[in-house]
Amino acid sequence: MISDLLQTILDVTSHLKITTVIIGGLALPAYNVARTTLDIDICIKIESQKQLNLFIETLKEKEISTKQHPKINHDLFTVFGKQSEVEIWLKPCDAFQWDEQMTHKIQHFFKDVYVLAVEDYILTKLARADRSSIDTVDTLNILIANKDIFDWEYFQFRLKWVDLKNDFEEVIKAFELDYSENLRNLSRNILDKFENTGIPFILTKCIELLEYVIAFPVADIQKLTDGLGDKVLPDTFLLPKGTTAREFAGYIHKDLYDSFVCGIDARTSKKLSESYEVKDRDIIKIQSSK
Repeated sequence: MISDLLQTILDVTSHLKITTVIIGGLALPAYNVARTTLDIDICIKIESQKQLNLFIETLKEKEISTKQHPKINHDLFTVFGKQSEVEIWLKPCDAFQWDEQMTHKIQHFFKDVYVLAVEDYILTKLARADRSSIDTVDTLNILIANKDIFDWEYFQFRLKWVDLKNDFEEVIKAFELDYSENLRNLSRNILDKFENTGIPFILTKCIELLEYVIAFPVADIQKLTDGLGDKVLPDTFLLPKGTTAREFAGYIHKDLYDSFVCGIDARTSKKLSESYEVKDRDIIKIQSSK
């Protein structure tokens, strides 16, 4: 679910045929990572000052205003609705501009909402001038959740494009800091083993060798949201391989284990028996008798 203010802005950009993506913490569910945020950030690809002026004027007609005087060479500006605000970026990150490849790889999230390709989104995390520990954690979680679809060749090209290879390697090394001794040793061994062939295998190997899968519980299989309908892919579970659908329900809540009826695969809408073994990246609704 998105706010009325954001929906109005998206309607305007669609009408004016302005390429638009959501960025920042709001975009994380698109990459199968959940983190609560109140900030609303979007990025638009503006071709000229004339187009930017038309966009601002159209927003004013919708009672959305800005106190700034945005120029096409600015990084961002803020617009205000009746009860909230949105930061509108004119480039994906303060360190780099849009290019054709980035535009071409934009991905559909849901309805009329789009996001950057996962590789480009991580680039915005790495390149930002005020990168924090939260950005590092987000990057690691995104890599784990998207390990099977990540385009490493394209990402390596992007790292060279903005000279961030060393920054990325430092972020990857942080993977071994906050986990068990077993995982620290494992990740250290993998780093040693693959340092001459590239970083891409590290997180994948950690998950594989620990024999875990990632799964996402939802209440609404159409919108992929929680019971309140306001959080997309609200939780992420790291489960031992072989975990059954009923056991997965127990990880969510004991009552769901006790009252388990079946699981429902959000992608296919098929019912899953209690003995179904949860697969990596499954999105499942738990049907209970309560």
